[in-house]
Amino acid sequence: MHLLYLDDAGSAGNANEDYLVLGGISIYEAQAHWFTQELDNLAETINPSNPHSVEFHASEIFSRRVLLGKI
Repeated sequence: MHLLYLDDAGSAGNANEDYLVLGGISIYEAQAHWFTQELDNLAETINPSNPHSVEFHASEIFSRRVLLGKI
């Protein structure tokens, strides 16, 4: 079995937005624990005192704001 996560950005009903983006990731169920551990480890390097407060947003990752702003 695969686990699927989908997320969207933009709104089809908003005339002020040119794009609607739908992205996702599918991983095999046996990989879910490993994937979660890796994300937790990364969050801990960004905010060691409260790693659960870290949120990963694609726009910030691509612009490098998350890593540069927290280190």
